[in-house]
Amino acid sequence: MNDQAALRRGTVQRTTAETDISVSIDLDGSGTADVSTGLPFFDHMLDQIGRHGGFDLTVSATGDLHVDGHHTVEDVGIAVGEAFREAVGDKAGVRRFASGLYPLDEALIEVALDLSGRPYVVVDLPFGEVLALGSPPFNPEMAEHFLVSFATSASITLHVTKRGHQHPPHHRGHLQGPGPHAARCGTGGRCGRPLHQGHPVTDAPPRIAVIDYGIGNLRSAEKALLHLGADAALVGDPEAIEAADAAVLPGVGAFGACMDALDASGLADVARSFAASGRPFLGICVGMQLLYEASDETPGRTGLGILEGTVGLIEGAVKRPQMQWNRLSVSSQNHPLIAGADGAWMYFVHSYAAPSGDEVIATCDYGGAVTAAVARDNVWAVQFHPEKSGDAGLALLENFVAYVGSGS
Repeated sequence: MNDQAALRRGTVQRTTAETDISVSIDLDGSGTADVSTGLPFFDHMLDQIGRHGGFDLTVSATGDLHVDGHHTVEDVGIAVGEAFREAVGDKAGVRRFASGLYPLDEALIEVALDLSGRPYVVVDLPFGEVLALGSPPFNPEMAEHFLVSFATSASITLHVTKRGHQHPPHHRGHLQGPGPHAARCGTGGRCGRPLHQGHPVTDAPPRIAVIDYGIGNLRSAEKALLHLGADAALVGDPEAIEAADAAVLPGVGAFGACMDALDASGLADVARSFAASGRPFLGICVGMQLLYEASDETPGRTGLGILEGTVGLIEGAVKRPQMQWNRLSVSSQNHPLIAGADGAWMYFVHSYAAPSGDEVIATCDYGGAVTAAVARDNVWAVQFHPEKSGDAGLALLENFVAYVGSGS
């Protein structure tokens, strides 16, 4: 075996409290896959990746499937990403960019990647309403968790978009008006079906604008709010945002890139104005960080300045990013956003965190207390992804929808 061949192989052993995983990749293989994760449909997905990618892939994983498949899927993604990065090595002789369109019957998927060394992921795969597949069950939406874990660990930029067979837009509500940014329905034309029964859905659901400034997986937040009965939509028109009952500012990636996009869209001042109006305003992930004055991630780049302080690198001898499920420790039990969330598991992907202060209402433990949720008057924000955090995350978003609907 020559040195070049050795550089194109990677082997990773990853053991955590929830999973035990071994992965090997040979980029010069023949498309042979041997996969066993305990999730048959996930096995099938990984098998197809290896076969169609033309490389040999071996994955053996055991995990806490008696709880659910989240840890197994994410940790396999991390291990496969680390093995891929090891196999690529110094990237000698490897083309940096690749892209393609891949049809399968009515579906058309576009994939583009950059072996940049800078992890950045955009996944837009609207599944509509889907059933878990296989036994034990694998929710197809978990594919996004795998892709995020893989690309982040592999240190690549990855865009995956479903271009074909999009569900048609539902009947436009008051928020959307005649313009673009139509919200989507699930299959069968059902829109805004509540997933939880704690709050009734009225004939006039609250109008929630998900601020559309072209960054990341904005549709995930929109879809979760629609499921919970809100009249939610991606909105990029300032007047339509101002007409809403509440606004949500999601964000993924780097602080500076998100602020640049928010400024370029002309919506930074709109966000500031909405937050100052007294109506409910929710920031999610990097959307929470944007609320602050600045971030050490992008020195010299100012944020929205709605909250005081500077976002800083997670402290301590910990692996960054924090890319895992972690439990909330609620310090303000009476706040309506996080009612019932103490001890709940939420999904985090971040290397930087908001400073501690009076506005902190929840933390998680990651080498010490890390700010997980903040609130000041009508401005609320969470560092984790509630739309990707299962029932606990949906319950938190339901708290937000119910609060908006109450007119408090």
